[in-house]
Amino acid sequence: MFTVLKPGVAADLSGAAYSLFLSVGAETFRQDRSSTAISTSHPEGYTRSAAVFPWSELEWNRWTINSGLRYERQRTEPKDSVTISDERVDSESIEPQISVLCRLNERWSAFGSVAFVNRMPAVDELYDGFAGGAASLDLKDEQDKNVEIGLSHKSTALLRADDELTVKMTLFRNHINDMIVRTNLPAPSPSYTNIDKAYLRGGELEASYLAGDWQFGAAVSVVDGDDQDGDILDTRPNDRVVLTAAWQASAAWKLGMPSILAAGRDKPDGTHRGGYGVHDIHATYSPQQGALEGVELQVGIDNVTDRDYVPATYISGPAPGRNF
Repeated sequence: MFTVLKPGVAADLSGAAYSLFLSVGAETFRQDRSSTAISTSHPEGYTRSAAVFPWSELEWNRWTINSGLRYERQRTEPKDSVTISDERVDSESIEPQISVLCRLNERWSAFGSVAFVNRMPAVDELYDGFAGGAASLDLKDEQDKNVEIGLSHKSTALLRADDELTVKMTLFRNHINDMIVRTNLPAPSPSYTNIDKAYLRGGELEASYLAGDWQFGAAVSVVDGDDQDGDILDTRPNDRVVLTAAWQASAAWKLGMPSILAAGRDKPDGTHRGGYGVHDIHATYSPQQGALEGVELQVGIDNVTDRDYVPATYISGPAPGRNF
């Protein structure tokens, strides 16, 4: 169970030759982690956090520049069912970021971004006792520097007067300090620890075609990574293709079917995780008039074929089967 609140205010500081909007927001978050069966690998606990963040959006000639800063405090504490520790852990982070987009012409744009992101330890990592490991109360925050560059293209009236094609290619490199990883060691060693440095790099190619009430999409994602010693990271996700199809059946109803086709991945310990294909179906109902105007209801079935699979990022499996 979790609760999220995100109030915010905005100011228009635009001038004659540019537009500038400044937003200031705050966020509170509360998560109550419970389990129907007590497990050392799925500890129960509470996570509470609060954050504030200013954000600016500047448009000038062909340029769009967005920048922001986020400050967050988090407190995590275990429930009584956790036997390896009863200590709570407090963390805080400051996260600046900036992104720049340049419209080269009517169809092509170039973009780039730099973001400094902190990931504070989660309940699982702090209080996990799987395989007899000790609590990991001394974990440092992951500190990520994420750099992206890319190109985007937009075309209209390709096959019919009202269609639209967008294509985007992105290359990224993440430099991670104090990356949190599982040790797989018994006590007194902690279940999780930090490694000094890690590097993730990869690319994404996305395409979307819109024609009338139909929208089709395809995306290819490839990721690789290693640590400061050149050893392959155990946290690399599967390379994958995501296919989507959506139909706007009416003004209020939208139906869609995304599919994930993932390649297999060799693990650093010499094992292999096989590839898989998972298909979902979902529907969105958003009335445009009447008493329910402004309300959105989403329903769906995940893993329609009830595929048994284990993603490369999982310690063990299987992943969830068919669920509504």
